[in-house]
Amino acid sequence: MQRQIDDKNRKAGATSGNGEKRNDFARIDPHAPEQHLFMDLLKRYLIEEQKFGIVDGEKVRALQKDKGIVIHDNETIFNRALGEDKKQSNFFVFMRRVRDEKGSSKVEVYFSDPEVKNEQETINEKNEDYLIREVFVMGDEKDAAEKVAERIAKCAAKKPKNEYRKISHGHWGKIGDRWIVDDGVSRFEDVIRTMMLYHIDYDATSPHNSFEGDVFDFLSNLEKLLGIEKIPATELTAAFPPDGPNGPHLLLWMADKETAEGIKNEILDRRKNLKMISYFSGMTIWEMLPIIGKYRDDKKLALGIAHPANFTSKILPIYNIGLLSAIKKGKLDLSTMEQIVMMSDSVGAWNPCMNENIPLDPAFFKGYVAPMVHRNLGIKRITTNGINLAFSLEMRNKYNVYTHFDPDDHTTMPMNYDCGGDKYGMGFTQIIVPQKIYNGLKAKPNSRELIEMIRKREIVMKSVQYITKTNDEVRIANSRRDIPVGKIELFERLKKASTRRYINALTNDFWNMLWHGEFDEINDMKG
Repeated sequence: MQRQIDDKNRKAGATSGNGEKRNDFARIDPHAPEQHLFMDLLKRYLIEEQKFGIVDGEKVRALQKDKGIVIHDNETIFNRALGEDKKQSNFFVFMRRVRDEKGSSKVEVYFSDPEVKNEQETINEKNEDYLIREVFVMGDEKDAAEKVAERIAKCAAKKPKNEYRKISHGHWGKIGDRWIVDDGVSRFEDVIRTMMLYHIDYDATSPHNSFEGDVFDFLSNLEKLLGIEKIPATELTAAFPPDGPNGPHLLLWMADKETAEGIKNEILDRRKNLKMISYFSGMTIWEMLPIIGKYRDDKKLALGIAHPANFTSKILPIYNIGLLSAIKKGKLDLSTMEQIVMMSDSVGAWNPCMNENIPLDPAFFKGYVAPMVHRNLGIKRITTNGINLAFSLEMRNKYNVYTHFDPDDHTTMPMNYDCGGDKYGMGFTQIIVPQKIYNGLKAKPNSRELIEMIRKREIVMKSVQYITKTNDEVRIANSRRDIPVGKIELFERLKKASTRRYINALTNDFWNMLWHGEFDEINDMKG
């Protein structure tokens, strides 16, 4: 989805996102000096007038080495939080000069509109052009640069300086990789570039049941150059007795590397050697919770509940990895489930990876879920994320917990100036620091300060999702789900690659468990 330039009085300087020529763009000059002047003027407007800073490309390239390309050739990335006011929230703008296969050149400026919607506010799908691509080929470079700078300023103003955005749940890497060990197929550079496109301030992406200090150091140092604060995090499978391998997925957002190393020593290192990284055997939920509680009491850790209602697919719904849906399998009762919520800091409100069309068991949901959904959302059709959203609001009202957006992305696509359908673009966790606290800051709160603020309930933190709501249902707007035609094939390949990795890991673990006579664990593999 690309925003078209609709200024009626524009004389020259840009094309719409779909390549439509504007005004006096009668020809293409592959060596147009106007393009360089346009870039110089836009850079000056952003730095001198809007007080943006520029990501140091040389330092980023020196740090990333052969691990992936975060900044492309002939590309400049601006971020207002790298300018004079270091405590303000991020707003990123991408700019590059490129040539096509015929040698014709153009300048592209790419950024997203950060407009915020309330938890249940419906967006207008037809008019929601949230990805903005301005293209300059030739013409009045001064007029064009002024118009683009003006549009950037208007969009940046929609994200207040004291409003920060957090990725609360997401995945990197591939099963079995030696570097980033996780169950996704996302390249780290694609994740980082996508976070910048959506103006993310805090990265709490959460590899399953692991924490690697060297990986954290690399990502933390790299993201700091961009203006993003890395929060050490993991998605913990809190295994049910007798020995898992499934259980509710808990998000551990930690204050610092030292805390993460402590969790690693006390919990993660007790995990048996399983190929399926999202499985956990070797320690149960009832052993884990007291340890987690100790770190929470010291304000070193904030606890999030991931996808409380988990219905992944009709073939393999995996109820047990959702705190609420685990009740269906008899692993928890309502009272115990709510006690765990009381011990947490946030509940996942929306997970775009869920299957919304799984038939629900009336015997399980009657008397609890259906009234809760109607009470909080007023919709007739009960869907997986309708349950999650209603449950998060119910628990917030009942126990003063926060809510968070639960993107859970495993298949991040490249950020190549033609985006759409990104899970990180479907919503985010919004953090608003009260003005009184913000005024006293010298820099953006670091991970220690943010976790302490969450534990003390000093901030506003809630899930924002871009939804369309009717009397019958609530869903992510099509404008946010639509994938560009040129990327559909890539997205399908990523999904197939992810599925193959799951199947290989599951098969390996099944035969190992069978060999060792671990029949309870085999029975729980399907959740």
